[in-house]
Amino acid sequence: MLSLEEFNKSLTMKVFCLVSMIIILISCAEEESIALEDVFVKNPSFKIDGNYDVFQFNSEKAVDLNLDGKFSFDVLAETDEWSNSDRYFLQFITEPMTYGEVNPSLFIPKIFLWVPFPGIISETDSGNYLYTTYSFANLLARCKYLEKENLIQIKNGNLGEGQIISAFVLDDVIRVKFIQSYYTSNGWEKLTINAAYKRRK
Repeated sequence: MLSLEEFNKSLTMKVFCLVSMIIILISCAEEESIALEDVFVKNPSFKIDGNYDVFQFNSEKAVDLNLDGKFSFDVLAETDEWSNSDRYFLQFITEPMTYGEVNPSLFIPKIFLWVPFPGIISETDSGNYLYTTYSFANLLARCKYLEKENLIQIKNGNLGEGQIISAFVLDDVIRVKFIQSYYTSNGWEKLTINAAYKRRK
């Protein structure tokens, strides 16, 4: 039979263990909540959802992409892709959470950026450069639109060859800064590009 002192010590240890477990569980729940909010957005704005057409696509430095000896900031002119500009558009989609239990107040806003994607054609035997062709590729990132600041917060890394750095809204125009590799007169270079888009009608 336990003495009163031993009983009190045992009870104190049990209470201490119980309190410690509660603290650990609360901490884990808070960490899970923070991780959840980092992935999903609660009650987002849908204001910018839709498609936007490009009207400006400039490198921060002048480049020669068509290797004609002339340098320009206009990447779509250098790639001779203005005639295909309708495929280089910007898209915002806000999707409801569909993982695990459906929560109607949690969403995943995404930014899709379609850009010219270079392919190099070389001689079969020598491997010497012949010319560059362009298809299109998609840069994808999660985002959050902050209406008061007119800022589009890029929330995580990007899927794709390039990287979306920042985006904001000004006078119904969305401006996006991103990095993408292109073959220039100096070989492969990562270019920082500032592009501007208007909502598609």
